[in-house]
Amino acid sequence: MKKRFSRAKYKNKVITRELWEQWKINYPEYKESSYAKYVEYARKILLEYRNEVTINSDGVRLPFYMGDVTMKFVPVKKQPLNPQVSKQILKEVPYLNFGTNGRVGKVVYSAEHCRLFNRYAPLLGFEPSKEFAKLSREQFKENPELFKDNQFSKSNRTNLIKKSKNNDQS
Repeated sequence: MKKRFSRAKYKNKVITRELWEQWKINYPEYKESSYAKYVEYARKILLEYRNEVTINSDGVRLPFYMGDVTMKFVPVKKQPLNPQVSKQILKEVPYLNFGTNGRVGKVVYSAEHCRLFNRYAPLLGFEPSKEFAKLSREQFKENPELFKDNQFSKSNRTNLIKKSKNNDQS
C-alpha cells in the first residue's frame, strides 16, 4: 500500500542556517555572532518551552499565532497492551494504569485559536523529539492529575454516546 504523505518529505528542522541568516538581518546587533552561538541560544529557548509544557497543565501558546502545545490525555480506541504479562500468559492483556484510568497521555499541538490570524497554522504539525516524549511520559506517570482530558469534538462525543447506549442494551 502506497502512503500518501511521507513524514521525511514534510519534516523540517527548527534551527537552520537560513533562519540564522534571517535572524542576523532582523537583529543587526548580533551580526558578528557565530552560527554555533545562535544554535546555543535557540536550543536554550526551545528547552525552556519544552520544560514549560511538561510542568504547566495549560501548556504553552507559541508566538506569532503558531498554535498551542499541551500535554493531555486523549481518548483511544485501542487499549495499550502490557508486553510482559502478555508474553507470560500468551494472550493479549491490556495495560492497567490505575493512575490514569486507562487513558493515554500525549503531547498535543492545536492551532484552533489562531486560524483567524495565521491561515497556514492548521496545516502545520508537531512531532515531539525523543527527549521530549521521554520527559512527557515521566511527567504523566508522576503527576497525572495535572493534565486535562482532551476535549472531544461534537461528532466524537455523539459517537461515544451511541456506542455506550449500544453496549448498555446488550
